Amino acid sequence: MINANETALQFPMTAYLKFYEQVIYQDDDYALKDILSVEALLQANVFVNIDGLTNMVTLSKDIYNILVWLDISRKKQLDSQPFESHRQDVVRLANELTTLPIEGINFKETYAFFYEKLSDIQVDISENMRVLDYRVDEIADMYKSREMGSLETGLDELFHRAQHVYHRNITPCLEFINPSLELKGTKNLSETLKDLEHYFEEIGEVDKARTLQFRVGAIFCYYKDIRAIASRLNAYLVNLAQEREFFLSMERAFGVLVESLVPLRHGRHQNKYLNADSEVFKLATTFDGLEDHKKKYEKRFNYSPSRGLDHFNNYYEMMLRRPLKQKLDNPLRALPLEIDIEEERCEQILSITLYEIAVDNMIENVQRYVWQKLQELLPNAGIIDFLYALEYFLSALDDACVSQRRNDRDRIDDGVYYLDYIIWDYAEA
Repeated sequence: MINANETALQFPMTAYLKFYEQVIYQDDDYALKDILSVEALLQANVFVNIDGLTNMVTLSKDIYNILVWLDISRKKQLDSQPFESHRQDVVRLANELTTLPIEGINFKETYAFFYEKLSDIQVDISENMRVLDYRVDEIADMYKSREMGSLETGLDELFHRAQHVYHRNITPCLEFINPSLELKGTKNLSETLKDLEHYFEEIGEVDKARTLQFRVGAIFCYYKDIRAIASRLNAYLVNLAQEREFFLSMERAFGVLVESLVPLRHGRHQNKYLNADSEVFKLATTFDGLEDHKKKYEKRFNYSPSRGLDHFNNYYEMMLRRPLKQKLDNPLRALPLEIDIEEERCEQILSITLYEIAVDNMIENVQRYVWQKLQELLPNAGIIDFLYALEYFLSALDDACVSQRRNDRDRIDDGVYYLDYIIWDYAEA
């Protein structure tokens, strides 16, 4: 309830009155009724304010912290804004410390406030890690329930929930304490603290430098734990994305099949029965080459067993007379049936696809668009990397805005593998 209104400190007054009537008022202890009345809670500063316009109650920050301490599920996970605010504050305070006289009162006050800010950062990261771990456990339980068939939540909703936690909550926290993250035009948290540490060493304040070094180590030690949480969630996210793509593929194929039915008079339909010329098969690359293959080998399939040796001898003599074709130096190969990449590589592609490849209002040839962007952002990207990137990119698109060109195909290759595909276009309504 306390997290249902985009702020953890407000909730509707009607919700508390309903709770008071159904629970507190039914209790035989009259003193409890007086203690937990709205007027008493306002006087005790448990309720800070009641907005007469919106009828929302503002809860005391201290009371909220106690509720969160009792049950971590009440805590709201942090997004990018608090971490960016922390980073900007640290950069500003560190710059001030390097310009103030070290013996002055202003330096001492700024120095004390600087360490108070570092303590707030450490507490926020620690609590946020606990919340994220709890949220991932929730998603894991929902995923297991879905595997058992007892989950009422749909696949799409579960996927978007996991995606939201990963990209809006875990990634900002991970990037905040990532020492190797590069920011344009400014410094990250690690660079700022290291520069301040070097400054203290240069002016001979070794104790301050060592104190800062220990505090930095305490903050950045959470990186490994949060990365482990991210890896756990990413495993579920990849599986959900694959299942979702399979579902969408079947849904698209069924949609094309339904569209191919042409209503006629008296309740009849044209294209009611599937045959080799049905329009729906033109979209399926699974059957490509089967007709040519049949024409090429049909006579051999119909050989009589009694004359099999004669046919083999004729075929053998024909092969001896045929000149050998020169083998290409680097022939392209079709993709293997099973493909897999390392987990870190998968996370890198996921981050690049969803954060650096823009979703334009109109995209012609979605596959080639993703392939070209991926090659720009990941120079050594191959077709296998592209398949993962395409899967993540499609998950960010509105399914209703994706269309297929029924008879228009294209090919991409990375010098080793090639991929033939039916072109998809994207256009927002």
